[in-house]
Amino acid sequence: MANHRTDMVTIKQIIRLYKSGKSQRSIERQLHICRSTIKKYIQAFQESGFSPEELLSLSESDLEDLFGRARKSITRKSVANISELEKLFPDMEKELRKVGVSKKLLWQEYKNKYPEGLGYSQFCYHFQQWQERQDVSMHIDRTAL
Repeated sequence: MANHRTDMVTIKQIIRLYKSGKSQRSIERQLHICRSTIKKYIQAFQESGFSPEELLSLSESDLEDLFGRARKSITRKSVANISELEKLFPDMEKELRKVGVSKKLLWQEYKNKYPEGLGYSQFCYHFQQWQERQDVSMHIDRTAL
C-alpha cells in the first residue's frame, strides 16, 4: 500500500534483522515490506549515529521522533531531553487540573528550570503526543462463528 506508515515495532524488527546480518531481500520476504522502505530505514538509522543496540532500547515515542514522517535531525542529546521532559508530564498533567494553571505557565516554569529546553510549540507537541499515548485502548476484531 503506497504511503502506508510503518509502525515502530516493524522498524525495530528491521533493525534487529539487519543487525543479525540478514540481507534486505530476506528482510523483505520475512516482514512483507517493500525493499525500498527497508533501505530507507536502514539508511536513516545509519545516519542517526546510534548503534543498533541503542536504537532497539529507545522507546516507541523516541523512535517515532527519529523515524517519523517529519524526520528531523535528532541527536542523542535531544532524545535525552525529550525523555527527561516526558518524566515531568505526569506531574504537569495534575497541575493543569488546578484553576489558573495553563500549558504556557508550565512551559515557563520548565524553561526557567531547563534554559536549553524545548520551545513552547515543541513542548505542547510532545505533551500532546504523551497524552495520546496515555489513553490507550485496544480494538479486537471478532469474526462470527
